[in-house]
Amino acid sequence: MASSLSFKVTRQNPELIPPTKPTPHEFKPLSDIDDQEGLRFQIPVIQFYRNTPSMEGKDPVGVIRAAVAEALVSYYPLAGRLRESAARKLVVECTGEGVLFIEADADVTLRQFGDNLQPPFPCLEELFYDVPGSGGVTGCPLMLIQNMDVVSRRFPINLLSKSHWFLRGLGSAFSQVFESCFLVPSILINLKPL
Repeated sequence: MASSLSFKVTRQNPELIPPTKPTPHEFKPLSDIDDQEGLRFQIPVIQFYRNTPSMEGKDPVGVIRAAVAEALVSYYPLAGRLRESAARKLVVECTGEGVLFIEADADVTLRQFGDNLQPPFPCLEELFYDVPGSGGVTGCPLMLIQNMDVVSRRFPINLLSKSHWFLRGLGSAFSQVFESCFLVPSILINLKPL
């Protein structure tokens, strides 16, 4: 049972992944809906991906890094930071700094978590690493992506991510783009920047 599950997670040092090309430096104000005081928090997400023939012989971590960096060119506000302007209004400063990325391994199989892999996910606190200084609202990376390899050849790519609440739409679209890049690495992304 997952509640009594014991395993070890080994993590590499966190790193920033910036966009592959220069992006505009500008400020994008949040809507009044997204800027509500009660919505200033981060949301954890876990995604599991089956091994695909297109990944054969490739380094999944390298492919994910490249896909994230490429997707950030079109979704460049995600590489920025939230700032507070007058009257506590939040704006995204498009700085191009990047999103936070962590490579990790866990000596556990998905089967050990049980059959019900849905929220609340068992052992989320053990799997997810809260990088010191990254959990705030302002001045922190807007998104954290953690690639977690578990002991299972059926699911070699397991992404854990955290993003600010206001990114639910943009973050979802960004995730779909970079997932397409690493699931089918030959895809060319030709998107109009935001």
